[in-house]
This record gives sequence, structure tokens and C-alpha cells, in this order.
Amino acid sequence: MNLMRQHGQVLIESLVIMALLALILVVIARVVVPLQWQQQQRIDKARSILWRFSQASEVQASDAYAFANTSKRVLAPLQLMTPLSFATNNLNFLSGSEEFRAMARLTDAWLPSESTDLTVRPAQLTPFSYANDFGLQHFQQVISWLYFTDEFAPEQLRLGYVNSDAAPLVTIDAAGTGD
Repeated sequence: MNLMRQHGQVLIESLVIMALLALILVVIARVVVPLQWQQQQRIDKARSILWRFSQASEVQASDAYAFANTSKRVLAPLQLMTPLSFATNNLNFLSGSEEFRAMARLTDAWLPSESTDLTVRPAQLTPFSYANDFGLQHFQQVISWLYFTDEFAPEQLRLGYVNSDAAPLVTIDAAGTGD
């Protein structure tokens, strides 16, 4: 008789555990999954707004973060010496609301805005680009008239020049397009 009682207890305990597991699965399916989808939609909306090419009205730009504050102090002398601008207000953030999740994105504010920036901006970081403004090419032309200094001609020795089309030979050979 004791043996029969134990079998009945096992059945009741198994039914209670299965009922609890079923209840947990129903709560997950009816409560947790819809809330998770709702939160994911809020995240996706915030991402799409932050990653738009044009700045949305909900997005605010700021430079109130540690790297921007430090880089302003470090780059201040360089900005005084060159016409380059180093923007630091590249923290775009979206405040949280019912339809958006709070999110922030750091953008690269130093990207070239036009194709000429690919050569002009790096050239401005070389000291000889400013020497060219003071007529260094004319001095090179005069020096190159000497019979042993042909390589100093402005066409031969281009100071402050950046070749944006240069590629390492390893890259060309690896692609199979080189010699």
C-alpha cells in the first residue's frame, strides 16, 4: 500500500511541474515575446533615424564627451597654424521616448566632404605645402638651372604633394593586376 502511495505522489508532482512549465511557456509566448518585439522595433527606429544621411530633427549633436574635450585642447595649435578644421561635435544622440530607444552614435566628422579633400587635406599636414605658398617652386626653378641640379625642378621634386592614387605594390600583386 505504501508503494502505491508513492506512485501517486510522483504522478501528482509530475503534473504540477508540467503545469508550471506550461504556465511559464504561455507567459513567455504572450507577454515576453511581444514586449521583446516592441523593444526591438524601438531600437530599429532609433537606428534608422541615427544612421540617416540627413540629420533628423530628433537627433541632437554634441561635443560634451571626454575625447572631444581633450582633442580640442590638443588640436587647437594645429588649427591656428593650418586652415584645416577639426570638428568635434560628432556625438549624435537620440533621447528616449515611447517610440524610440535612447541611442548615441559617434560619427567621423573629419571625413572628406568632396573628392579634392582627399589630396588637399593630407597635403596641408605637410610643412612644404605652406612653403609652396611662399614661392618655393620659383626657388626650385632657379636652382634647377644649374647643370647638376636637374632633380630640383618643380616637375621632378614636388614638395607638399600627396598622391591619393598610390597603392602599395603588394596590394597590386596580390590582386593579380600588377606586373
